[in-house]
Amino acid sequence: MTAASLQPTVRPEDARLHFDKFGVALHFVAIPMRSAEDTEAEQLRSPFASFEEDLFSYAYAAGRGESAPFVSQIVHTPSAPETVWLILPRPIEYESEGRAIRLCSDSPIPQDGRRRQLAIRASRTDFQSGVSVFHLVFVRATAQGSDPDAGTLNEYDLIMLSKLWQGGEGWNAAEKVRFAWDGTPEASVRELARAVFDLPLVPPDEPQALRLHPPVPVGTIQLITSELSPVLALLRDRKPIEPRLEEAKGLGGILQGLLDFKEIDPQELTDVFAMPKIDGSSFLGMHKGTLLCVMESDRAHETVASTIGVSPYLLLPQALLLHNEAMLKCAETWSQMAPDNDNPSKLEPCINGMLDSLSSYLPNVFHYPHERWLFLKGETSRGLRTRQKELNEKRENLYVRWQQKVARRASFADDFRTSLLVWLALLPIYPEVKDNFWLKVVAFGSLFLIAAGTLLLPRRSLILKAIGGVIHRKSEARKTAEPTVRGEASPS
Repeated sequence: MTAASLQPTVRPEDARLHFDKFGVALHFVAIPMRSAEDTEAEQLRSPFASFEEDLFSYAYAAGRGESAPFVSQIVHTPSAPETVWLILPRPIEYESEGRAIRLCSDSPIPQDGRRRQLAIRASRTDFQSGVSVFHLVFVRATAQGSDPDAGTLNEYDLIMLSKLWQGGEGWNAAEKVRFAWDGTPEASVRELARAVFDLPLVPPDEPQALRLHPPVPVGTIQLITSELSPVLALLRDRKPIEPRLEEAKGLGGILQGLLDFKEIDPQELTDVFAMPKIDGSSFLGMHKGTLLCVMESDRAHETVASTIGVSPYLLLPQALLLHNEAMLKCAETWSQMAPDNDNPSKLEPCINGMLDSLSSYLPNVFHYPHERWLFLKGETSRGLRTRQKELNEKRENLYVRWQQKVARRASFADDFRTSLLVWLALLPIYPEVKDNFWLKVVAFGSLFLIAAGTLLLPRRSLILKAIGGVIHRKSEARKTAEPTVRGEASPS
């Protein structure tokens, strides 16, 4: 009997945290069609420019354009919605440790679910590899209507949004989390992304299709709040968390994307918070696909709140990690296409495809410790460096197979050419043996054994060349010793 078939345990939704200043970024990967004119025009007004010039290390800071590893800009789509309603179902049912749980809210919830009004900020990061990472950022919308808190998110709202990329607990966020705007029917995150970035609905194997499998690969959450400062102070000073246990559980649930976070005990929380960086009143952590930053204030966020929505110092390291992951997936696809029969003409494009993908994997291009730490942390926690090493080994193995097959073909051609030389070398002695049956048998039997040896003996090409050379030299010597006119005596 599965957990879904059991009578669910009912639990109240007891939200302790409320955020009115936030940015939640969903990141998508695509290979879009771009014109040089559009790219140049958008770079001129991009609010990313000064941030990227500041972020890049010396080796990549010569300027933007061809020398920059990537370039980012705001996406302006006239038909895209500026605000949307986030629709989260209530109650929700999920699975935890083999049990079915039903989460119910104590406050009255509309029949179609809890609605939060969010504003949209859209941008993209284009890499020299041709891959682009699209950033769909949700921020609080200006309050409209009778509910001034319609744009406020609590810990449950954030966790449900993060389920779009975290998954787990038997709750399908891609189907359950819905969006509505401008009187349109409720839409999925995939449909919203296509509307915001103006990408056509094309088959998944087309270059311009958003790679939404899973629907959202990774996400970034930035929270500007002082509500969690007491929790961060306890964690920073390594003091018992019990005085702020419920808030700490909420923070841990957001980081892990865990709906059942109320069941986390203090010892488990110690493990959860062992890896993030906690400095002063700031929290910076990465868990699988989630990058979470909590701060009391952030000047970069204030600067870009109306354009980008999330600090570029968070957005760009996440984009670089996602790009590198896409390059590894591309290389893995090429490796799976390699034939088993070592056909050089089919192996060669697979090897070249893997080489191009792996060479597009970008190093840590950042200058400051904060962004360098994020990149290294993401590489380690997502296993990117390990996968890169494994794929390089696969590429080398394929290259060795290709070399061996080409060498075998070249060796066969050499053997064939050498066999022809042997035949040609034996032709001068044919007149001497043509009238003697046994001499012909010996001569041509020896030739047959030599030809057979080309298939059996190691280093056969060298042996054949040596034999052919000896025969050729004896034949030339015989020609030199023969009289000018056959049958006449040589002059004394």
